[in-house]
Amino acid sequence: MSGSQILNAYSVANIVLVSLFPITASFPPLCTYFFAGSECEMTWDELEVMVFAVIVGFIKNRKARPGSWLEYTSPYFLYVKLGSSILLCRRDIKLGSLYIIMCIVVYLLFPEPVYAGPDKVEYFSDSNIQDEITRDKSITWLIAFYTPWSNTCVRLAPVFAQLSLEYKINTGVMSKQIPTVILFEGGKEITRRPAISVTGKVLMRFFFTKENLTYSFDLNELSAKTRAKCKTAERDHTKQD
Repeated sequence: MSGSQILNAYSVANIVLVSLFPITASFPPLCTYFFAGSECEMTWDELEVMVFAVIVGFIKNRKARPGSWLEYTSPYFLYVKLGSSILLCRRDIKLGSLYIIMCIVVYLLFPEPVYAGPDKVEYFSDSNIQDEITRDKSITWLIAFYTPWSNTCVRLAPVFAQLSLEYKINTGVMSKQIPTVILFEGGKEITRRPAISVTGKVLMRFFFTKENLTYSFDLNELSAKTRAKCKTAERDHTKQD
């Protein structure tokens, strides 16, 4: 993990926000300046709220199974900021309101970073996806149905990009379920994750990690078959020459 993945504007701004209340409430002269008449320490009730926020973040991480530093810290940032907002409003409604405004400004100016690295991804729209997957039925497509406002979709981007580079998979994005990855072979759907019933209900939650995608869509086997086809085509071409 590079330093730029950790020390970015999003992380630094959120670290400052989650640290504001504990620091201003516990250390002079900040505590006497912002909270005149209060002792320079957090009360037991305030400590319980902050610990509860951390526990909720931990539970969210256990359910989501984060695959990166940003995914891991995001729930902690969210719930600690929520707890800090409540505690600041209890001490001083003006300071609490100012803190909430700061959180909104940081959210708008420094959103969670999206993947901007190398990939071998082809993007489709709803107007051309069907034509592309049926144009050449010898091509196998692994397609992610993606929407940019979903954090789950945004966090899938680096995983999908890494897989596209490793396995040379042609991929595309179209808004539908958030997210759904479908394997097309011969122009027909072979399998999808998460799996759905005939009524369209998701049967089981799917965690979009590199290992799960590789296993569920048998990408190692697909990659081996593709390499074998390429070698066969090269031999046939050589014989013709």
